[in-house]
Amino acid sequence: MRILLTNDDGIGAPGLAALREELVSLGEVTVVAPQEPCSGISHSITIHSPITLRKVKDKEGGLCYAADGTPADCVKIALAGLLPARRGGSQEPFDAVVSGINWGANAGMNLLYSGTVAAALEGAWTGILGVAASLERGPQADFGAAAETTRLILERLLKKKLPARSAFSINIPACPLKNIKGVRVSPQSTEFFKETFSCSTLPDGREEITLVGEDKAVPLSDSCELVLLSQGYVTITPLTFDLTRRSFLERLKKWSWVHPACPDP
Repeated sequence: MRILLTNDDGIGAPGLAALREELVSLGEVTVVAPQEPCSGISHSITIHSPITLRKVKDKEGGLCYAADGTPADCVKIALAGLLPARRGGSQEPFDAVVSGINWGANAGMNLLYSGTVAAALEGAWTGILGVAASLERGPQADFGAAAETTRLILERLLKKKLPARSAFSINIPACPLKNIKGVRVSPQSTEFFKETFSCSTLPDGREEITLVGEDKAVPLSDSCELVLLSQGYVTITPLTFDLTRRSFLERLKKWSWVHPACPDP
C-alpha cells in the first residue's frame, strides 16, 4: 500500500510525526508537507511564484519533503510525480492521501478554512481516497491515540467499496484512547462562530487588526460532529466538492433572468 501524508501544521508538527509512525505499518508512506505552519489557508494554491522543495529526515531517519507552499500544493506536487524519489519511469499510484493530524478539531464551518481538509479533498478530486484527521485541543489530547484511531478507520475505509472521489473528515476527542466512547458518522454542522478582533494603530498610521479568538456557537443539532466530539466520540463526516444549494436550484431557474444584451425568453 502507498500512502501520501501531508498536513497544514508544517513539516515539524508532532501530529504529522505521530501519524507517519502509525501508518508505516500499512506500507510505504511518502511525506510532503508545508515548510511552515499554514492553518486556515483552506484550498489555496501557489500560482504567482515557484515552489521550492527540500529533502528532510524525520526522527527515524525517513525521507520527507518540505515545500514552501500550501497543503494543496503538496498534494498536487506528489500526485504529479514531481518528487525526486518518484520522478521518471513508471510509478505506482497512491492508494490514499492522508492529511493530519491537525492540532485542533476541524468541525462545523472550520472545514471551509482548513488546509488539512483541503489536502484530503485535493487527493479525492483525482480519484484517490482522501482522509483528513484532526485532534480536538485539550489537556488530555493524545496524538498517539489519534494516530492509532486514524489508522484503524483508514484500514476499514480501504476495504470498503466507496463512491468515486471519496473524502472523509475524522475528528478525534481530546482524551486517552481508553476513554473514547466510540465512533459516530455525522453531518457537518453549519453554525458560525462569533469572532473577536483586536485593533490598534501603528506608528506609521496603518491599522493593525488581529483575530484573537472565537466564542463557541450553539450547535444546530445533537447529532452534529461538534456535539458528538464534546461527548467523547470520534466523528467521521463524508465530504463532497459540490457547494450547490440544490434545494433552491429549480426554484431559482423559474425566475425571470434578463441580460441587457439578450431578449427576455
